[in-house]
Amino acid sequence: MKNIDELLVPEISNDEIAAKFRARVLGLFYEKVIRKFLEVQYGEKNVLKQDYRKGTYNNKRKAIDFVIKKGNRLLIAEAKCWPAYRNGQFRKLRDDDSLLEKIKGATGGSLMKDDFVEKYQYIDGEGEKHNVQGKILIWWDYEKKDEKAILEKLKLEKIYSIKEILTNNNKNWKDIVDDYKKWIDELFEALS
Repeated sequence: MKNIDELLVPEISNDEIAAKFRARVLGLFYEKVIRKFLEVQYGEKNVLKQDYRKGTYNNKRKAIDFVIKKGNRLLIAEAKCWPAYRNGQFRKLRDDDSLLEKIKGATGGSLMKDDFVEKYQYIDGEGEKHNVQGKILIWWDYEKKDEKAILEKLKLEKIYSIKEILTNNNKNWKDIVDDYKKWIDELFEALS
């Protein structure tokens, strides 16, 4: 029989602990980096909302990470990398992965439902309702050869890799990363 310590504290390696720590730290600021990335991709004034909570799906409020204007179309974008985390590693999205079905179900929430785009309504500052025309998923990483299949299965307009966002064009969000690094350094300096 296991004792209480064995039940409550599973044995995990230092590598897993380090990966989980890094993931939590990244979780504190990755949406700021993504916003900056989307502003570069679509134009600063076209990223209309972040952490938007007034829109509705099936007549119930639904929070969305980003609302983007692309020409005369409205797109919604959702950053979902935490459901892909397992055993100290982020999971890469692939076409042949059971993760796709999980994303369409509970993990992805209503955003990944087939009817989300047709039923979601964005409510502007004057209270007017607007339909959206597409959705974007921002995932930790995905298999590039499977991109077309992933887009079709999840009914996405576009998929972006957070991993690529963080490693490419770093100059666009270096100030955000530098701020968080400074604050972490200050914390650990105070603990020393």
